[in-house]
Amino acid sequence: VERRLLKRPSWIRRLWFATGKPVYRFVTRRVLHWEDNEGRGAKP
Repeated sequence: VERRLLKRPSWIRRLWFATGKPVYRFVTRRVLHWEDNEGRGAKP
């Protein structure tokens, strides 16, 4: 039962990735000129 629950993404996660995430990325990357390199360090 637990594995089945963990496999299925929640509706909150789906909603965030469908609506909030693109807006967040646009604001942080285009408006604020900030980029998250996900632990890869600074770009050369």
